[in-house]
Amino acid sequence: MRNKRQKIIDIAKKWSIPPIKETVKIKDDKYKFVYKIICIDHTEYLFKSRNNVEKIGTEEELLLYIDNNKIPTSIPLRTKDDCLFVPYQNKYYVLYKFINGNHIRCKSIQEYKDAIQIYGSIIGRFHRVLKSYNGKSENISDMNLSSQIFDWALPILEKQSKYTKIRKVISEIKDDMLERNFQKCTRNEFFENFKTTRPRLVGSRKQTIVSV
Repeated sequence: MRNKRQKIIDIAKKWSIPPIKETVKIKDDKYKFVYKIICIDHTEYLFKSRNNVEKIGTEEELLLYIDNNKIPTSIPLRTKDDCLFVPYQNKYYVLYKFINGNHIRCKSIQEYKDAIQIYGSIIGRFHRVLKSYNGKSENISDMNLSSQIFDWALPILEKQSKYTKIRKVISEIKDDMLERNFQKCTRNEFFENFKTTRPRLVGSRKQTIVSV
């Protein structure tokens, strides 16, 4: 653990941040290396490994656009050398501003109902902002939304009798959906990727943007 802490401290020197007081593990396995950094002045950052950085330039511009449109977002910070990442032992390391808040967690049906309302408003805000984004779009994946819904999701739902109402709604809007022009949207729409101070969104921890 001490060696990992020292590795983080050594790599983090590439950024213009205060000396590090503490590192807190968020995820550390063969797939992800994610730590929260707490500096001596109490500022906080998110330190992450990435297997590739092909998308990071596009990611920076797009996330800055979202953040400037009043949706607080974790944005990759530039190093002292004006780079967005630091290569180290066949991996790339990126530093993000840390967003405080609470993940949406539900312990009852009523809490799920409340969460869905918050969640729906959050996704709606993202999509309204992304609709007007005209910046970099290199390396943004193209997803065929109609195929995702009608060729993948709907067949799964059709095997579950309890989802009759959902199948009916999807069938009713199918023609309308196929006629629409789609836009960029968020793909990783999981509760754990958003933080709130209920009932207000305080930040997006991680988003994968795709074009549909």
